[in-house]
Amino acid sequence: MNDNPDKIPPGPEPADPVARIAARTIDLLIAALLSRLSEPFGMALGLVYLLIADGMAGGQSFGKRLLGLRVVDAETFELAGVRQSIRRNAHIALLYALMFIPILGLILVAVLGTFITAVETWAIYHDPRGQRMGDLFADTMVVGEAWIRLPDQELESASP
Repeated sequence: MNDNPDKIPPGPEPADPVARIAARTIDLLIAALLSRLSEPFGMALGLVYLLIADGMAGGQSFGKRLLGLRVVDAETFELAGVRQSIRRNAHIALLYALMFIPILGLILVAVLGTFITAVETWAIYHDPRGQRMGDLFADTMVVGEAWIRLPDQELESASP
C-alpha cells in the first residue's frame, strides 16, 4: 500500500466518480434482482455477486463493464482479482446481508448505509486516486477501460 499519498506513482487517472456511482447502482440492482429471482438462495447469490463482481473477467462487474470501468491494483495497475474484490466489497456485502434481518437490519442499513455512502462518495471525489474505503482496504483503484496493465508489460493507454 502507498504510505505517502502525496507521492503517487505515474499511472492511470481515476475513473469518473459519476460513472462509478452509476456502475455501483447497476450492481446493487443486479444483487437485488438475484435475491428476488431465486428465493431462498437468492440472498446468497446476491451476496456472492457483490463480493466477487469486481474480480470477474477484466476486473469488471457488470455495472463497470457497461460503463467502461475497471478495477486495478493501485500499485501495479494490473487487473484486480477475486481476493481484492472480496476485500474491497466486504463492507457493502455486509450491509446487503443486514437488509434481510427484519426491522433491526433495515434500521442498521439505513443508518450505516447512509454514513458509508456519504464517506465513500466524498472519498472518490476528493482522494487523488479516487480511492474509497474499499479501495484502501484492497489497495485498488477504479480506472477507465482504456487503461490496461498486463503482467510484465508497460502501462498503456488505448486512447491517444
